[in-house]
Amino acid sequence: MIVLQAAALFHELAISRHDLNDNVFHAALIDACAEQLRSGGNPIDFWAPEWSLGYPVMRTYQPAAHLLVAGLHLVGGVDPEALFSWIRYLLLCLWPLTVFSSARWMGFSPWVALVAAALAP
Repeated sequence: MIVLQAAALFHELAISRHDLNDNVFHAALIDACAEQLRSGGNPIDFWAPEWSLGYPVMRTYQPAAHLLVAGLHLVGGVDPEALFSWIRYLLLCLWPLTVFSSARWMGFSPWVALVAAALAP
């Protein structure tokens, strides 16, 4: 199941840019977090001019994923755009596993959880 998902979504890695949806905004937040970390600033309290004429988004938004990618970028020296694309790809590939384990955790039988995971993509 996960192998099929990975094959079906492989084109996500071939695209060398972000699709024009929330991913552009998330990439900007990752870059801003990395810049704050690099300069010694506060990575969860900065002004984001891309958001509605400016707003300190990280104060009210969940910052863990952005901080993870920015931290991996700074530690590993990997391009943040490529890192963001790979992490997004891996999360999409593992989505059926998440659905399966969530269904089992909720008490569904293994067969029902398997069907839910198969229908999840």
